[in-house]
Amino acid sequence: MTRPLIHKPAFPLLIVEDQIENQVLLRELCAELELPCEIASNGKEALEKVQNQSYSVYVVDLLMPVMGGREFIAELKKIHPQSVVLVQTALDQPETIIEVMKLGVFDYLIKPIDHDVFYALLQKTLEYYYLRESERMLSESAGLKLRSQLEWLNYKEARRKSADDSMEVQSIQNLRTSLSQGAGIGTMVTLISMIADSSSRQNGSYSVPAELFETLCENNDYIRTMLDGLHRVSEIMQGKTHQERMDVAALMQIVTEVIQLVQPYYNRKEIAVHFTPYDRTCELNVDRDALRECLIELAVNAYKYTIQGGRVDIFCYRREGYFCLSIKNDVGAPEKGVPAEYEKLVLEPFFRLHPPDESIAGLEQFGLGLGLTVVEHTARKHGGLFFIHNMEDYTLASARSVVVSEILLPLVV
Repeated sequence: MTRPLIHKPAFPLLIVEDQIENQVLLRELCAELELPCEIASNGKEALEKVQNQSYSVYVVDLLMPVMGGREFIAELKKIHPQSVVLVQTALDQPETIIEVMKLGVFDYLIKPIDHDVFYALLQKTLEYYYLRESERMLSESAGLKLRSQLEWLNYKEARRKSADDSMEVQSIQNLRTSLSQGAGIGTMVTLISMIADSSSRQNGSYSVPAELFETLCENNDYIRTMLDGLHRVSEIMQGKTHQERMDVAALMQIVTEVIQLVQPYYNRKEIAVHFTPYDRTCELNVDRDALRECLIELAVNAYKYTIQGGRVDIFCYRREGYFCLSIKNDVGAPEKGVPAEYEKLVLEPFFRLHPPDESIAGLEQFGLGLGLTVVEHTARKHGGLFFIHNMEDYTLASARSVVVSEILLPLVV
């Protein structure tokens, strides 16, 4: 019988064990989890394998001939300092366990190995491995994007100062497209034309099909919301932020509240949300309300373009003096996300890369393709940055196309 794993890694496990019966047991347990693994009979043999193959998790016995577990772990950490290690030990005395954990291992197993304990511990270990690898990939990507974004902002500022009117022309074209898409003014014009064609005049009054009139009223509500959003955008663009010093724990609470707000919509598409709160201490200068609006916008955006049954991951980490909050969502194929040539354009006012999705209109704060513009503008008012881009995610057994949205806020030193 197989058991489901939440995260199946891209690389196999390496089991370092000299006893044949334990090798067989661990291999069978991995097969039960449909998890590929390789076997090494001692530390020396394991080091040779490490030179030629990448592994997700190492399950290491302490007492082995040729090279024992302690020596192997010490050498492994020199090659791969961030390697994830589970240690097997037959000794459960506190002093032994403390000594084992000082080796820099993730956790330990007491022999003889219990199936259920092994399964639960491996789930926890693979979750940690997945989150750490995702953070590493995002952090590396953020470094490149950070430099690219700074260059782009410099270019935009130079273009603005050159008094080139092409930006205004492009904005008008984008606005024209947004107004004609989905519910809104374009739909209102169409509805009025349909009512004019299908209505009849009797005794000084018009008879209008009920369904058309109801749709017209619904669309009127949508336009009112859209106009309120435009007013709010104007306030954000022209107003000042009201920043206060905030511990990152308070920011984590805001993220949790936003997740709770969008969760009913995510449930409709069977989207799984995985949020890993940042558990270290640092401080930011933040406008709570403005940042909350940005997080709602990004959560709504992730909902719209995440595939049915997909997942959304929310990570936090530090990079080059910034606190980074990343939202990663499955999009199924690169063209469904934000291709490289559109990464800057999607931040422009009124620009829409994909047709509007009105299934979450109740939570949308900004229509007309202005949401990401507001997020970028808010980040810059905080002295930070925002970018959104495609990425191929290799942290699981099969690669997947994802979109990563990242807000970078300067840390208070």
